[in-house]
Amino acid sequence: MKKNQNAAKLIALTAIIVVTALIFALGLPLSKVAGVYDILPISRLYKYGIDFKGGSYATLKLSDSSADESSVQEILSESEKIFKERITSLGVYNPKAQILADNTIRIEIPSFEDGEETLATLISKSELTFQDEDGNVLISGKNVKSATYATFTDAYGLTQPAVKIDFDEEGTTLFTQATTSLKGKYLYIKLDDEVIRSPYIDETIDTGVAYISGMESKQEAIQLASVISSGSLPAEFTVEATDDIAPSLGEGALTAALYCGFGFYFALCAVMVVGFLGMGFAGVIVFSAGMIVLFLILALMGVMMTLYTLAGIVIAAGLLAFGLINTLKQMKKEAGLGKSVLASVRNGWKIGKNTYWKIFGGAAALAGTLYCFIPGVLKYTLMSAAIGCAVALLIYLLLGSFCFKAAGVITDGKGMVPKK
Repeated sequence: MKKNQNAAKLIALTAIIVVTALIFALGLPLSKVAGVYDILPISRLYKYGIDFKGGSYATLKLSDSSADESSVQEILSESEKIFKERITSLGVYNPKAQILADNTIRIEIPSFEDGEETLATLISKSELTFQDEDGNVLISGKNVKSATYATFTDAYGLTQPAVKIDFDEEGTTLFTQATTSLKGKYLYIKLDDEVIRSPYIDETIDTGVAYISGMESKQEAIQLASVISSGSLPAEFTVEATDDIAPSLGEGALTAALYCGFGFYFALCAVMVVGFLGMGFAGVIVFSAGMIVLFLILALMGVMMTLYTLAGIVIAAGLLAFGLINTLKQMKKEAGLGKSVLASVRNGWKIGKNTYWKIFGGAAALAGTLYCFIPGVLKYTLMSAAIGCAVALLIYLLLGSFCFKAAGVITDGKGMVPKK
């Protein structure tokens, strides 16, 4: 009876993982059958760096270069810095903006579905102002302390993408005064010369926080937040030239990476199943669940998939595989001492868990600590490694004990206990 119950639970868990993996790989067209949003394949949830999918570059020319040479160079230098900040906010780990001859700046961005809109947002002067109906500027962008992506629930209970603006001390005072004087009127929020929002003011707002809602997508809100938080460009630029950029790792780099990933996965499955039979299959279940959860979390976080991100994932996957195989070896070692199946699983799990905890906890803590101090693109290898280690440890602790014990009961330790 107990064997049947464990078998049913393990089969149900396996079915959930297989179905989830298929949905991740292929997506689910719910709009065609249920009239709701489709579940996209996980590959479409990721943004990809120039190294995997290529992108585009644009040469931007300073519109007005009539100032003296030193002033022009100062404008170009400040603009270069702002462009890098805006590109970084899109999830690009190694932003590229370079001053060229003839008062031009070249920028590079990855491929986006709305590439033209993204470029237009990046190069806009983005001078933010809060005005009354007569055009009087009540608050300017210099009073904005930060602008971040957020969600906003309107009066109808609908949640929509928005930009959360936090004002500095002076801005908080000005915003309080503005909302007090404009009770029963509209406040016009302008970006350059375009009104992007005109909320009706029905009460004084003294929290120093404002929301700009009405965005069509999360990406649009993120882009608007990035240009506001990076500050206004000191001058206007025009697009002089633009063209596509091939993937820096070569055409087909992403496909090759996927093949390598699947190759590693199936090789690991073969090693565990051949070496430990049913117990090895339990290890495959835990590893599969860990990888699915990790890729889902990274996608929901909006992490851009680049070579550096992938390196961190490989580190986490390798450590998870090592931990599972080490645990299986400990169980087999316990079984070789003549202990019962459940005792072998229990003792082997305890020893393996202690080793695993030290390795993964230490790796996640080390990667997280180094992330705070190491500059450049390596930060993002460390970030994905730290997240991967934390996720792998969590899945190992949540599913490992159950899966190994269930497999031990079902298979009676075949492949683990020497034949008598």
